[in-house]
Amino acid sequence: MATRTYEIKEDDTIKIGDHKIIDDEKWFLKSKKTYKREDGDRTFGKYQKQGAFSATAEKIGKKMDAVLNDSNKTTKLLMALNTITDSSKMEPLSSGRVKTPLGKITSGITKGLIQGKQIQSAETLSKAKLRKAEQGPTKINLKPTAWETTDIADITAYNKAYANEMTTAIDKDNRYTLLQQYKDYPVTGRVQKMVQPFREFFEGIKTMFSDDALNAFLTMDAAKINELDSKEIIKFQQELQAYTMNLVIGKAKNLYPVSENDVQRLLDAAGNIGTISAALKTLVSLDKAALEMQQLYKEGVTIYRTQNPESTTGKVTAEGATGTDWRSFAKNYAETKILENHEGVDQAQVNNIYQGKVKLDSLTPLQIASVGWGQGLLSFDLGAADTAVLATWQQEARDAEKKLLESILN
Repeated sequence: MATRTYEIKEDDTIKIGDHKIIDDEKWFLKSKKTYKREDGDRTFGKYQKQGAFSATAEKIGKKMDAVLNDSNKTTKLLMALNTITDSSKMEPLSSGRVKTPLGKITSGITKGLIQGKQIQSAETLSKAKLRKAEQGPTKINLKPTAWETTDIADITAYNKAYANEMTTAIDKDNRYTLLQQYKDYPVTGRVQKMVQPFREFFEGIKTMFSDDALNAFLTMDAAKINELDSKEIIKFQQELQAYTMNLVIGKAKNLYPVSENDVQRLLDAAGNIGTISAALKTLVSLDKAALEMQQLYKEGVTIYRTQNPESTTGKVTAEGATGTDWRSFAKNYAETKILENHEGVDQAQVNNIYQGKVKLDSLTPLQIASVGWGQGLLSFDLGAADTAVLATWQQEARDAEKKLLESILN
């Protein structure tokens, strides 16, 4: 192999194994030797020319670097290498694994594609990790907001009240479904089936009535109701109204503010009709409307917090609603959405339930929703039991009106 000797100057930092370009060729330093002379020490190095095999290997290495740095070129290389590998295998005919030349080519290409995609995926993942590392750790703002400090007591009370309200949702749905499907149940036993969802009410009035009266109302037996004193019939209707008021309003503390007027207005309208079925339909439809309102109110709270995560106050307008704090926004949102949900309610539907005694334009959003839910209960009718209490209750209503007029005149 060709060698040459060159002097190494003092400022030359070349080391054994390093190379320098001489006449466009690489020469590698193999050894150094220093000679002592009167005019100063001089160092000479023995260089050896790069061999043909080494040069070829280096060129291949550069080409490979270029290929491996490009995922598409890497995939093509793997496809070619796998094809050559598969084509070079010698399989005896007896093995049953002999492939045609085309089969060997497609097999090699497939393997290459799979391996290439695996390399690309790994490369993408590594780059993503590198970018994340360069960005540094994610900054988390641990500073508490007004949602966790200022109004924490109010918000905690609301969340607890809402959770309690949702525990009754199944009962409310069951009562509604039962009245809705009442006509479809077999005549024998359907009254008992109807009474079950109202067991809380009947348990509450057990000590207020005689055994005969309680049995008459539990069975809705017209003959037994006709034998009752009118005072017991009136008291039953009054207790049913009071139960409705408590059911819809009593548990609504810290939730959407259902007003007594919302409930009493429709109770009075149902009372003017004078039947037990009218009272029960009003109870159930009001309860369903209140449940719907509370669910929409919760949506409003969530939207407000999303729009204003740092504070529980401040004007927010979103989803067609506006409010200056989380409660006012949630209330406006709930009322807006419930009207959208029941936009089909018209005067004819109000008349279907309250027989012309209530005007649509005088109803609140909750009352309109109650009318909407009430459309599904139009078929509910207790028949003879309603007839048995009707005259007594209507007479009571007339007497009450008479007393009111007399008091006004006096």
